Amino acid sequence: MSALAVDHTDVVTHDHARLEAQRRKPEILNHGFSGIYYLFEISPVSQEYNTGQDSQDAVSLELLDLDPEQELQVFYSYIRVDDCENITVTEFYLTPFSTSRISDIFIFAGFVFMYLLAVVGNLIIVALVCAAPQLHTPMYFFLCNLSSVDAIYVSAILPKMLSIIITEDKTISFLGCLTQLYFFMFCALNENYILACMAYDRYVAVCSPLHYSLIMTRKVCFILTTSYMIISAMNSLMLTIMTSILSFCYSYKINHFFCDITPLMALSSSDTHNMKMILSLESLFASVIFLFILTSYVRIISTVIKIPSSKGQLKAFSSCLSHIITVLLFYGPSIFMYLKPDSEDSKEQDKIISMLYVAVVPMLNPFVYSLRNKDVLGAARKTAKIIWSRIKHF
Repeated sequence: MSALAVDHTDVVTHDHARLEAQRRKPEILNHGFSGIYYLFEISPVSQEYNTGQDSQDAVSLELLDLDPEQELQVFYSYIRVDDCENITVTEFYLTPFSTSRISDIFIFAGFVFMYLLAVVGNLIIVALVCAAPQLHTPMYFFLCNLSSVDAIYVSAILPKMLSIIITEDKTISFLGCLTQLYFFMFCALNENYILACMAYDRYVAVCSPLHYSLIMTRKVCFILTTSYMIISAMNSLMLTIMTSILSFCYSYKINHFFCDITPLMALSSSDTHNMKMILSLESLFASVIFLFILTSYVRIISTVIKIPSSKGQLKAFSSCLSHIITVLLFYGPSIFMYLKPDSEDSKEQDKIISMLYVAVVPMLNPFVYSLRNKDVLGAARKTAKIIWSRIKHF
């Protein structure tokens, strides 16, 4: 019998039950979310004092076996609203896709494949840009940053999801949830700024080619990179801290496969008005960045059309094609998610769309920038020859 077990025939007052719940909360939380738990059922004995004795609300303690998904739900649903600030959440419960066990095996294999492709592919891009002198240009400097961010992006989300699928343990610690949330927002914000910097780089290269080396200097690239890294880090830290002080009284079940800020705000019993205002400003700023990218490419296209030779036009377009595909892959799912009507069925759709920019886009980016890019392919062949020659001599 568990150390938390009590005789289910005990009857105590409402106040006694509330205090007992508060007193035993750390003991219950430390029990590991499994096995025996208490269900407090309020049953008023009398509302009058006609018996000559103090009437009180009686509370029956019934001993139940609850699954991990239900245990804290029972406890938090009992606690009164004015006790909410005293509750310390230690775990959340993630809800990935609802599928059969056989389907889970195929999903697991698919996401392992995508995760390995994303991490290995992006790390290869980083290594090539660092090793090949011909890739030491502003465009490939930002591509190196993008690949680094994508590798962190998938590593913050997918390993936990894969663990959930294979172990069927859907819990995530409070600290683990906040860590995942921080890196998710940090990478998403960085990717916005990096794509904007890459668009500006292509704009200068096509529209002002004679001034390109004067405008896109190493100092400018370093200042831009440092600026958006600091802004993203501080912004993500602020939102993570604001999320950490929210109260979660009524549920700890996150309707998502990772800790995103929107499901956490929907889950919270606190006032999230200020956070919603900040997120609205963030969305507005992201829209401004997207418009900046579109404007850059409108100017680029108008400049390319004026080039007299078709060969020159093709060369100019080919230098921008990879970036255009990346922008469409990154912003496309996000735009679709925010434009579609909200409903109960849309929650599952949101998970699928989120999977596109969390896993699919980071996996595809290395292919987008390498398969049709002569510079990257040339650097890859040259680096491979150097490594092979060293292996033979070894």
